[in-house]
Parts: sequence; structure tokens; C-alpha cells
Amino acid sequence: MARREVHQPPEIVLLYFEYIQQDVDLGQKTLASCCRVSRTFCHYATKLLYKRPQLTHKNFDKFISTVAPSVTTRRAAKNDVAKYVEDLDLHEIFTPNYKAAVSRLLRRSHGKLKSFTSPVQSLAINSLAPLTKCTGLCILRLEHTQGTFTTRKEELSLQNIRHVLKAMPLLKEFSFPKYPQRNFPDDIDDELVIWPPHLEELSISGNMASAFWGMLCTDAGRLPKSVTKLHLSKISQLNPETFRELMTSLGGQLRELSVTHITSLIPYDNEDCPCDGLLDLLPNLTNLTLLDRLISFDFLTIYDDGDTLDSDANEEGENSDDGNSRSSDLSRCSNLARNYVAVADNPRVKQYPLEEFSLWSVDPAKAFQRLRPSYEDGFETIDLVYAIAEGRLPRLRRVEVLWENHSIWGGARREKLQSIKNMLVEQNKRNGVLADPESVLTMVRDSNTLW
Repeated sequence: MARREVHQPPEIVLLYFEYIQQDVDLGQKTLASCCRVSRTFCHYATKLLYKRPQLTHKNFDKFISTVAPSVTTRRAAKNDVAKYVEDLDLHEIFTPNYKAAVSRLLRRSHGKLKSFTSPVQSLAINSLAPLTKCTGLCILRLEHTQGTFTTRKEELSLQNIRHVLKAMPLLKEFSFPKYPQRNFPDDIDDELVIWPPHLEELSISGNMASAFWGMLCTDAGRLPKSVTKLHLSKISQLNPETFRELMTSLGGQLRELSVTHITSLIPYDNEDCPCDGLLDLLPNLTNLTLLDRLISFDFLTIYDDGDTLDSDANEEGENSDDGNSRSSDLSRCSNLARNYVAVADNPRVKQYPLEEFSLWSVDPAKAFQRLRPSYEDGFETIDLVYAIAEGRLPRLRRVEVLWENHSIWGGARREKLQSIKNMLVEQNKRNGVLADPESVLTMVRDSNTLW
């Protein structure tokens, strides 16, 4: 007796596949197996299988032969699964031999494509024309692509970037390609970059020319008011004066800022740290990631009346030295943690709306010797303890610390970090934030992450 296919409503079948798709590791393999169950399963599983394909160098050849085969193959006229692709992530494709394939892939899938992440070496000039046809693109990440290639004709200049951005009115997230030191772009004018009107997140990396940063501070090249997230990384042509001018121009619109791997901002001897006072320039900032060499102990020690909380600390039973000096005594750190609820309500303290703070501590040997003669004035763990205990960060709910050299934060950093963790747990309870106590403080020691 022949088996008869069991009919199931499409709504039930979609629920199956939506549940399967949540499994990041096995979801794609399971969907591929579901395509062989029945025609109904194949119809719905195929759409989800090609909607967000997980591509690596191992399966990219098969994916290209299925989705975007060359015109010489027989599949070219029959296959139409490219219309299902919405999220195309090619950052794990390293070989430069897929330039023509990437161009065909963009040309076939431009109809519903919402997100595109470029490969490392396979995005050439011939891919820009089909990329401009992806008018519905919301996310465009080019940070994995080098700005220049083997020949001058293949250079991905800022002029090309301008034409791409002009064709994408719905773009919300954009990442610039990396421009190498040997040939950074210098073809800048006031009208070069026309920003998408709905741009929300911008990432800039590589050795952009100094004229580019000056353009961002002008009225013609200023970022739109919709930009609330800015990420700056691996930049060598940004000086401290231009950086502060850029932060001043952005003002209250930024909600998230990341400044890492920028050696040109590390101060010389007796120079001010460029990120001190950053929370005053960006009063609405909620997420901040900084390199510890860009800030000093003055980063979080500003009061409305210019005074300190030494008198209040003594009233709470703390043992402190002079109000202008910083004590690293662990007993005072413990007292601050115990007296946190009483001290945090001081009305004289200037408060900031910061919610998440990530601090990257770098090995001094990798900072190109552009360091202060001693690290006594640098930002340390105890400064963050004081900031939380004195109520300067009343909404802070999570802290992340990444370091290479454990000696940077002192030999007793674990005890101080434990005090930070206890304060964050108590602060989350006061603010009604439901958070895992183990997730409020993350400590990572990974040199690959930092540099």
C-alpha cells in the first residue's frame, strides 16, 4: 500500500521551520534535510534555507553554482532561488578568485537583499554596479574589504563609496572599508559623501585622510541627525583636536560610541587625554567602549560644585586621604561597596546616563611607546568603583573589562572588580533591571580581541 502524504496547514509548517532556524549551528543542515521530506516541506524550507545562508570557504562554491551560476551552465535559466536571499554574509570568504562570482551573486539577489557583508578580497569595482541596484539594502558592511587592490584601476575610492551610498535611501547601518597605510584616499571635497537620510549606525576604520575627518566637522559633510551609533577603530590619521571637534558636532545625538585601536589619540608626555570630559560632550551616551590609554582619573571625577565627596565619605565611616588624591586601599573600596546605597543619593554629583561600559587595557609594549612616563594618572579600577559608589553612573548595569597585561590594573584588581560587581547587582535591583548577576561584569583576557 502506497504511503499518502499527510497534509498539514502552512501555518503549522512555518512554526516548525521558525523553531529550527533558531539553532545557529544545525539550523541550515536541518532545513536542507527538510527539503527532502515532501513537496510542502520543500516549498517552505527552501525559502528559509536561502534567506540567511551560512557561508564559508568550504560551501561557497556549491552555493554559487546553485544561486548564481555562470551563463555557460545549464542551470542559469532554470534556477530562481536567488530571489529568496535577504542576508548575505561573505566575511569568511578570503580568496580573491571570486570577484566575478560575487558580482553575479549581487546581480541575481538584489531584489530582496536587506543586508550585505563584503568578503575580504573578492569585492572589486565590477561589483559596485550591481551593488547600487540593491536599493532596499538596510545594512552594508564593507569593513572586511581592503580599500585598495592590486592595481590602481581596482581601487575602491571614496568617490565609489559616494555613488553606492547615494543609491541606498533606506540604509541604516554602514561600515567603511579598511584603507591601508600605503595608499589612503585623499580625494576629499565638501560634497563627496552624501549620507543616507536614515543612517543610524556608522563604522569607520583604516587610514582615512585627515581631510576626511575635517569634512565630517563641516556643515556639508556632517553626519545626519539620525546617526546614534559610531564606531572608530584602527585609525592613524585622526588627531585629538579633530576628534573632540567631531564629538562636539555630534552633541546629544550619539547613544553608542566605540573608540579603539587609535594610536594617534594616545597622548604624549604631559598631554591631556582626548577622551576626558567625553560624557559631557555626549550627554545622552548610554553605551561606551574605550581604550584605557585615552582616559585618565579625571574621566569620571567632575562634580557640579567642583568639590569632592570626602566629607560625605568620612560621615559614612570611610578612611580616605586628601580629597584630591586617589587611594588604592582595598578597605576603602569595600566600605564604598557597603555604603553604596547611602552615598549614591548625594545631590551634588553630576550624573551620566551610561548603561554599558567596556574598557580595553592594552599592553604598553603595543602602544608604540606613546605613553605617559608613569601610569599613576591613568584610569584604574578604583576610579570606576568611586564613580558607581558616588552615584555618577546611576543607570550603569554592565561593565566589560578586556586586558592583555594583568599588571596594568594593579595586583589587587580582582578584589576591586568584585566590588564593582556587587555594586552593579545592587544598582540593578534598585532600578528594577532583571539581569543575571554573573553577566553584570565580564572579564576577558585575549590579545587577539584587542589588537
